[in-house]
Amino acid sequence: MLYTLIMDYKGGTYLSQGLGNTLEEGMSSAVLSTDFSNVSDFSSIDKQLLIETLNENGLAKLDGLKNAFCSTALIDDSLVIAHLVTTAET
Repeated sequence: MLYTLIMDYKGGTYLSQGLGNTLEEGMSSAVLSTDFSNVSDFSSIDKQLLIETLNENGLAKLDGLKNAFCSTALIDDSLVIAHLVTTAET
């Protein structure tokens, strides 16, 4: 499946896509493809922590929508709000 990630973090909105057989795989793949180069001090360790935290917190299905989910994380004392949408079958 193809997943689209819309994520708010430190005043920026990030969009990316990833492939996966499950929501968690899709979220992980999309986060890995997200470019955080404009966020100072954001490392590959932060990216891995973000993936782990979003998946540990779970993906809540959004009421009234099909194939749309939300999760949150706290990275470097900043809130991350992530929305994952199942975009297409691959």
